[in-house]
Amino acid sequence: MDYIAFYRTQPVSAITHYGKIKELIQNAEVDGRYRLLNFGDRFEDDATKITFENIYELKTHVKSVEGKAIQGRYYTRLKFIKKARTIPELWRMKKR
Repeated sequence: MDYIAFYRTQPVSAITHYGKIKELIQNAEVDGRYRLLNFGDRFEDDATKITFENIYELKTHVKSVEGKAIQGRYYTRLKFIKKARTIPELWRMKKR
C-alpha cells in the first residue's frame, strides 16, 4: 500500500494528514490550480494525477521545530509518521 503525507506550511508547519493512494493517472490533463510542482518540474511537462481512497488526519501532527521543515519530497514509512512528534524526530527514525 502506498500513502502520501501532507505537510502544511505556516502557520501550521506540520504534517497533518495522510492519504491512501487509489490511482495514479499518468499524463493527466489537470488545471493549473491542481498542479503539484516540485523542484525542477516545469508546468509544461505531463502531470500525474493522484486519487485517494481515503484521507486521514493524524492524531498527533508532526511539527516543524527550530526552522527544520520538509523542503520537498521526503520518503519514509507511514509507521514513522504516526509515531513521530517532530520533523527532526521523523528524520532520526529513518536512519535507524
